[in-house]
Amino acid sequence: MSELRQDPWSGEWISFSDHRQARPLEGADGWCPFCPGDPADHEVADRDWDVMVFENRFPALGGPATWPLPHPGYASRPARGHAEVVLYAPDHEAELGSLGVERVARVIEVWADRSTALARDPEVQSILVFENRGREVGATIAHPHGQIYAYPFVPSRIVQQMRAAEAFTRSSGLCLGCEVVARELKDGRRVLAQDAHVLVHVPFAPRFPYEVHLLPRRHVRRLAELSAAERRALAAQLCRLVARYDRLFGFKLPYVMLVHEPPVRGPLAGVAGHLRIAFLPPHRAADRLKVVAGSELGAGAFLTDVLPEVAAERLRQAGS
Repeated sequence: MSELRQDPWSGEWISFSDHRQARPLEGADGWCPFCPGDPADHEVADRDWDVMVFENRFPALGGPATWPLPHPGYASRPARGHAEVVLYAPDHEAELGSLGVERVARVIEVWADRSTALARDPEVQSILVFENRGREVGATIAHPHGQIYAYPFVPSRIVQQMRAAEAFTRSSGLCLGCEVVARELKDGRRVLAQDAHVLVHVPFAPRFPYEVHLLPRRHVRRLAELSAAERRALAAQLCRLVARYDRLFGFKLPYVMLVHEPPVRGPLAGVAGHLRIAFLPPHRAADRLKVVAGSELGAGAFLTDVLPEVAAERLRQAGS
C-alpha cells in the first residue's frame, strides 16, 4: 500500500508510492497496455465495450494492506483509498472530443456511477475525477482515458475552494457557482458557449492562460445529480471545447481536466458547492508552456501572461 505522510510545514498529506516507478509506458513501436490484446501484457482483452473501468495496478492510493515503517515525531498512515482508470473507448486514436455526444454522455454517467460507489467506502472523504492529456502534463499513455481518485482525506486545494464557497454563502446567502453563472452570462466577454443547461467560459481569474470552466446552469452539486438532458448537454459542450482547443494552435492541446465536487465526508461535505469541470492547458502560446515555477510553487501565487478576455476571444475565433 502507498504511504501518506503529513508535511509539518503545511499540514498537507503527501502520498508516496515507489511501486509506481514500474508502471508501463506506451512503447515507441505502438504497444499500448490499454488497447485490447493479450491479457499477459494488456489491461483489456475484450474489444466489445463502450466504457471500461478497472483498478489501477500501480495506484497512488490503496493497494496491498502493508503498514509503513514508523516515523517517530511525524504523522503518517497507510494511503487507503481507491485509484481507478476509466477508458473512454477501445480505439487508441479516439479523443474525448471525437467520441460523439452519446459516448461522452456515457462516460459522464460512468464517472457519476463510480463516484457514487466509491463514496460508500466509509474511509473515503473526497473524490476527484480527472484526465491528463499529453506528455506535457505527465500522461505516459496516449490511449483516451481518465482516472478517479478516492482520497482518505480532503486535499488542500479542495479545502481552499470549499471554504471560499462556504464564506460566500455565509455572507450573501447565495451559491457561489450559481452567482458565477449569472455574472458571466451578464458580462458575456468570457463566455465561449451556453445552452439551456451548461455555461462554458474562461474564468475571471484563471491560473492558466487558456483555462476554461463548464458549469451546469441549474444548482447541481455532484455528477450524480445531473439529469439525462444535462448529461447530454454537458457531453456536447465537452466535445466542442476539446475540438476548439485543438484548433487554437493547430495541434492536440495538452490539458488537465478536473471535475470539482464537494467532499463526501467531513465538515465541508455539506457546503453549497456547485459542480464544475475545469480544463487547464499548460500552453500560453503555440511554442511556449506556462511553467509552474518560483511564485507558484513557493507561494501559491500564480502569474498569468494572457488576459482572460483575450483568451476567450482567441478561443471563440477557434470555432466550436
